[in-house]
Amino acid sequence: MAYKNIPFGTIDAFNVLIEIPKGSQEKYEYDEGLDEFKLGFTFWGDCKFPHDYGLILQTKAGDGDNLDAIVLNPTPLTTGDVVVCRAVAILKTIDRGEVDDKLVVVPVDRKEYDKIKSVKDLPKDFEKTYREFYKLVGIQKKKILEVKGLADKEEAIEALKKSRL
Repeated sequence: MAYKNIPFGTIDAFNVLIEIPKGSQEKYEYDEGLDEFKLGFTFWGDCKFPHDYGLILQTKAGDGDNLDAIVLNPTPLTTGDVVVCRAVAILKTIDRGEVDDKLVVVPVDRKEYDKIKSVKDLPKDFEKTYREFYKLVGIQKKKILEVKGLADKEEAIEALKKSRL
């Protein structure tokens, strides 16, 4: 089955397509028209993705792309993996002046994440980690990226509902 044909799932258990593994310096992007992944950029130095990163299938965010997802997982996933997740928060970001929020999600089948239910359950340094990461990304890609903060699960779910195709 083509990635673009994988169903959304439900609001409580939706499919996330992994583009970038945790710890990677390669920024892969899914091309829906070609139904394949392309290398978009390679970071250098200490700039590595803090968590697995992907997109939520069958959604469109305000920027016209699929809704982005930061996936908390103990080990790196692989580009092309599809993981059933649930939302716990949303990272509010601005990319070149446009809203580009990212849902913070956990796999539903990872029992160690059952206790992570909202923004208050995230690691204390989560927001700081992403402020530092996007600062490096902005420098390397020569663009302005801004982390506005974290919002709770309710706002994440509302963003998810609004983005459904």
